[in-house]
Amino acid sequence: AMAGDPAAAVPLEFAVGRAAGASGTIMRAVVTSSVVDVTRPDLFLYLFSSEPALADDNAAFDTVLTDLIGVLALTSPQAVAGGTVWTSAAGDTAVFTCGATANIWGVLVVGETWTPTAEQDFAITLHVYRD
Repeated sequence: AMAGDPAAAVPLEFAVGRAAGASGTIMRAVVTSSVVDVTRPDLFLYLFSSEPALADDNAAFDTVLTDLIGVLALTSPQAVAGGTVWTSAAGDTAVFTCGATANIWGVLVVGETWTPTAEQDFAITLHVYRD
């Protein structure tokens, strides 16, 4: 759901496994935005092996942490030409095992009070080592 929509938020879905039940390690997460943010908050990517139920979009993050794989902190964001880049710290990894599919799910959470720019786009990339 887009920011400001009254609908329930939808978790991100990442096809990381070779097959259902596959495992591996998330080596790094990278988030890019389409705006050079003057205020650049810390972000946290919660990763799950099953799809989490989420509250309405723009509500406080509040979900049962069933099947939580881990949380990657995306701190020290950098302004670059045409946008902002956040990366997880080297060595900040998350071992995963997929559930009934080859996917895992994620929720990107802002670590402080912050309002993104209207129509700001975000892209999230996971660097994965597959077992």
